[in-house]
Amino acid sequence: MLEKSLKYSLQKNHARISPYMNATHPTLSMNPFSLRTRHELESQVAMILLQMPFPPLPLVVMNGEGEETIASSHDLLSQALSVSLISPPLTPSSQEEMILKKQSILTELNTRLSNMWKLEVAKFMHETMCMEPPQSTPDPSNHHNMYDYMWKRTWRSIPIQNCYDIYCAAFREYISLYPGSADLRIYPLSSVTNDTIVYQHALDHLKAREAYIRDDFEDALDDEELQAEEKAKETNQGFPTPKSPQTPQVPPAKKDIHSYPDLIRLYAISMYFESQTLD
Repeated sequence: MLEKSLKYSLQKNHARISPYMNATHPTLSMNPFSLRTRHELESQVAMILLQMPFPPLPLVVMNGEGEETIASSHDLLSQALSVSLISPPLTPSSQEEMILKKQSILTELNTRLSNMWKLEVAKFMHETMCMEPPQSTPDPSNHHNMYDYMWKRTWRSIPIQNCYDIYCAAFREYISLYPGSADLRIYPLSSVTNDTIVYQHALDHLKAREAYIRDDFEDALDDEELQAEEKAKETNQGFPTPKSPQTPQVPPAKKDIHSYPDLIRLYAISMYFESQTLD
């Protein structure tokens, strides 16, 4: 296991990696023998992990005493990526096949997850507030829509189990493309507490993604707009105002305030926003 496999590097001199292209085939444009040091390897893996849509999941593993314990799926994924980066490249045909399989899994995950979150929001709003979704797909950056306004203020109460199950199934399928055991077991959602490595990895990953996206936004905003953004967060549950950039931000992840299910909700909200923007 990499000693520090989850160093989410956000240095501006790193190349930006497309989440549905380069992250699916890290060996496509990289010579494995050009990675001269372990630090370079870890930096490459960190940047790829940053773009991955999978949250850290609680894996069932055996410790040195032969007892079951919890581990983070991001550690497993970082190992798989590391081996891929330092291994000789596949043949062009095999590499292309691998690329297509990974892209298919990630695209299917995006579709299924965003649709499930949308369904869970609709059910929650109908059952708790007797509100129905708008007839037309709303602009995700439009906060004058009362339906969107309400669910974004109550997002921590929206059920997340079905979305968690989708993440688990997609991760099993994705990691199966790398060498290793097919027997991958994942603990239930309720098993992750705030003192586990899985929770810490999820918190770090979300914060890194937030900073990564925020970096792009800040380049387009002046000081007054940035101050208005920060003030709006205090009253709008972390969601942007109508004057914000087109792609909405998810609420910032907060340690000891947000539970692990809350963090999974933030992943789901992010993917839902992405799907709405792509549409």
